[in-house]
Amino acid sequence: MARHGPTGTPLKPDLPEVGAAVAEGAIGPEHEETIRATVARFPQPVSLPDREHAEALLTTAAREYEPHTVTALGREIVARLNQDGNPPTEHHLTRPTRFLDWRDTRGGPGPETTTQTQPPPPPRKGGRVRPDQRCDKSATNSGPTSLSPRSWF
Repeated sequence: MARHGPTGTPLKPDLPEVGAAVAEGAIGPEHEETIRATVARFPQPVSLPDREHAEALLTTAAREYEPHTVTALGREIVARLNQDGNPPTEHHLTRPTRFLDWRDTRGGPGPETTTQTQPPPPPRKGGRVRPDQRCDKSATNSGPTSLSPRSWF
């Protein structure tokens, strides 16, 4: 469909290669919508040659593959053109998406129990374990596990 400016002058088509492929009957309306949706997601600072190259890639893929494959290719192109992602909106700046509120986590104390504390667990029977009781002494001085430098060779 031909486009015209406010003064009636003809304008260049949005996607000339897509239009030519549709006119030939090489791609269908689903492919066209997929390509239009992909181009609409391009970030603003993308140059005109990059847009035209992406359109050519998508049109070539649309001639050979199903629309869902063209959509996947479009997502990859958008990801490569917009590597930093979209800038945060005012809503995201004023309210972060992640926050920590320990009272709302899985069965933790609620607001009504914030002043109550639970007593610490009772001590283990037998008291503290001395360092010499932590392992079996017969295993510490046995053959190949010795740490002397002479046993390494």
